[in-house]
Amino acid sequence: MKAFVPRRSTASRKRTKSGELRAIFAQPDGTVLDLPDITAAADGGIASAADKDDFIALPEGSLLLTLPGRSVVGYEGSLRREIAEQDGEEICAVAAALPLGYTRVSLPAYAERGGAPTLPLYGYAAVAWSDSGFRVAAVRTDELESWSPKLHGEEQVREGIALRTLEFPGNMLVQQLARCATEYGCFTAQNVFLRQGEAALPVSPACNARCIGCISEQEPDAQIKSAQERVRRRPTLDEIGEIAVAHLKAVNKGMISFGQGCEGEPLLAAPLIAQAIRHVRSSTLAGIIHCNTPTDHAIETMARLEKEYDAGYPELQAEFTWWIGDNYAGNLGPQRALRLIPLKTFASKGIRWGGGSDYPVTPYPARYGLWSSIERKTLKGVYGSQPFGTAESVDVHTALRSYTAWAARQLFLED
Repeated sequence: MKAFVPRRSTASRKRTKSGELRAIFAQPDGTVLDLPDITAAADGGIASAADKDDFIALPEGSLLLTLPGRSVVGYEGSLRREIAEQDGEEICAVAAALPLGYTRVSLPAYAERGGAPTLPLYGYAAVAWSDSGFRVAAVRTDELESWSPKLHGEEQVREGIALRTLEFPGNMLVQQLARCATEYGCFTAQNVFLRQGEAALPVSPACNARCIGCISEQEPDAQIKSAQERVRRRPTLDEIGEIAVAHLKAVNKGMISFGQGCEGEPLLAAPLIAQAIRHVRSSTLAGIIHCNTPTDHAIETMARLEKEYDAGYPELQAEFTWWIGDNYAGNLGPQRALRLIPLKTFASKGIRWGGGSDYPVTPYPARYGLWSSIERKTLKGVYGSQPFGTAESVDVHTALRSYTAWAARQLFLED
């Protein structure tokens, strides 16, 4: 079965009664209308009438997506309705894709018709119409203005692409990032051209994992179209370096990051990343270089980068082992779990790290991270109270340094 990529639907309006949320549908041309007499439904595990307290105004930067081959589900009073046609024309259910900073709380409710194509891997959220406009089942979980759609205007992005293309002629990475910025709407790619915030640097076309939900490369027989295409080849050191150095020099408190959704496993390009970091830090000490690098080779590289280039400082959230540690223990298994957040190994190699919370993923107060750095216990003890062992624990003095002096250094606040 060929996967269907949902197109951006065109918003339209019909008169609707005030009060409850109303179901919406998409016509074949993508126009979205409401059903004034049908209460919207949402799927929170079981499809039911939408609770208006779970819905917020559709944020700027959201997309409306048609769900082909899927009928609208709604309620007429207490009667559940499945609506496949309107005015003699086949219609489809509609979902919303949220911008950064928002988290969905319910899936769209729909009834799959015979022959419905497999949907691509997007974050579909329930969406409805009210007398105040479109509403979506979501909450705002990040207030950072740096990820606001207002700072990522389409015209400004295209102007930036033209400038960077002239600045770095023939740079394959610029070409890939231009595609990510326009076709996929990736803010981190757009930042390369807007010269702001965190800039993406995809480096690895290959991956040694087979994640079921991979957004950049599905198995040939998966019958699911990848949401985006990976970087086609490994960039050269010069292609990485010229983008990275220019960005960090130009952007106040800027960041470059390795390990993007548009690439495979960055650790398969670890030697190239290490060379790139040395190259960048030989040109500028400005900004932050970010990468998730947990292997033994990566640890040795971080230690060398800290010693020789004053770079490669990791940031860790020790309280992951507590707050969501039961999930990690179940996913990693008893052997790999022992290597999770290897603070003792870092300390033994002379690596200084910054402690953090990754709030709102885990609670904000630093005391939880301090405790977790020492105890390595999980919240519920599903796989035992200490499935990560204590070999990678550190003492309270080291933990305190990671959340104070060492963390301050990462933020350029050590003075």
